[in-house]
Amino acid sequence: MSRMDHLALQESAPLRALLEATAAELEALSRAGHRLQPLIAQAMVAGALEESIEEAQIVDYLLQHLDALSAFLQGLAVQTPDGIHVDAGAAGADMVLSDLRRRLLHEPGAAAILHRESGEVELL
Repeated sequence: MSRMDHLALQESAPLRALLEATAAELEALSRAGHRLQPLIAQAMVAGALEESIEEAQIVDYLLQHLDALSAFLQGLAVQTPDGIHVDAGAAGADMVLSDLRRRLLHEPGAAAILHRESGEVELL
């Protein structure tokens, strides 16, 4: 990200909206992960993951944590008083996933979260 881009992002953003957006991103990741579980189960039944059952269980662990973190951030957002703003541009300046950064910072041109669930992948 260029210095000019960073300067453009140096705007005060409502903390509540940032927390809600981050919670929504985590929830979307969890939904996408839940779509993988049937594939993992099929691989386990077929014997393809016999030696890797502990690694396969990591997916469930990750999904539980994504769900919990999403709920936690949403709970914080509900309790965050209006009028609290932070420099979201500075926080997002080093993000390499540009579309995610645009969604979190409510910038124009950000693809909807649901768009990502269609199977499109943002490559680095």
